[in-house]
Amino acid sequence: MNYITSDTLRRLMQGDFAQAFEAFTIIDCRYPYEFNGGHIIGAQNLHNDEQVESFFNDNYRPPLSLQEIASAKRHAIIFHCEFSSKRGPSAYNTLRNADRQH
Repeated sequence: MNYITSDTLRRLMQGDFAQAFEAFTIIDCRYPYEFNGGHIIGAQNLHNDEQVESFFNDNYRPPLSLQEIASAKRHAIIFHCEFSSKRGPSAYNTLRNADRQH
């Protein structure tokens, strides 16, 4: 699992990595009351495994052709929680396990 700094996230949001990433999604894994108290602009509040799976299943895109894969930029998915020791990694693992089933 990779971790990024707040400065890296700021740079991603400002477009400094546009040559590598065509889009990004920030998943805020904190509880709704924490999210409602303040959050990163544009973040999705998904605080349990079922919400994470549902969000990505609802937004699932079919596999790309080989030509599309060769020219495609990546989509960064950032899992955010207050300390990133439990909820963020748990949500990441949920998505990774669900992806392996497709």
